[in-house]
Amino acid sequence: MSRRSVVVQLCVGAAAGWLAGATRAQSRVIAARRVAGTDALTGLANRARLLAEGLPLLSAAGRAGAPVGVVLVDLVGFKQINDTYGHPAGDAVLVEAGRRLAERPGVCGGQGLAVRLGGDEFAVLVAGSQADRGWFAPWLEAAHAALTEPVQVGDLVVEVGATLGGVVAVGGETLAELLARADAAMYGARAAGAVTLEASGGLAAVPTPRPATRRRDRLDGTHAAVQRRAAGGAR
Repeated sequence: MSRRSVVVQLCVGAAAGWLAGATRAQSRVIAARRVAGTDALTGLANRARLLAEGLPLLSAAGRAGAPVGVVLVDLVGFKQINDTYGHPAGDAVLVEAGRRLAERPGVCGGQGLAVRLGGDEFAVLVAGSQADRGWFAPWLEAAHAALTEPVQVGDLVVEVGATLGGVVAVGGETLAELLARADAAMYGARAAGAVTLEASGGLAAVPTPRPATRRRDRLDGTHAAVQRRAAGGAR
């Protein structure tokens, strides 16, 4: 083998080694970014990822003419579960709530962005139907129904309520503005004794509420019912 051939092979080998190293480094950066944007408990996106990806998602939907719902969720009775049965039970409820938001058909079903903001608070960005202008209120009800199904934790059946507030993006609004309107709707639902409320027209929440008729959805100190399975399960 000539000296020139040896030099060429060494150069090719060095280039291949550099490329492989650069690829591994890029993969590590991508993985680190994914970890930084992921809630460690539930595996959902976290607040940082919502802020990073939310506006591009809204912009893309706006260009396509697709409506997007921005929703805030607060679990009702979670503190009582934590205080009575400990953090492992509370963590199990959070994980299951996140799974239902992210994976349940008719909620996100892998098509939206489900986010854990912290504690027992979640957010969802979900694409709606262009053909059905009234899609959002039924979506809120479906999401609430999914979240408030009893959760089995070991030999316990845990009941937890939820309050949801949301708004449909109409274009020209920032993510912060939409989140503020969703937040106002969520607190408006609580004030109205409801479980869901859709905001409309600025920060004022115009209610189309579904009333909180079940004990676990009411903020009266008895809304969280936790029963042992042997004692009859969830009501």
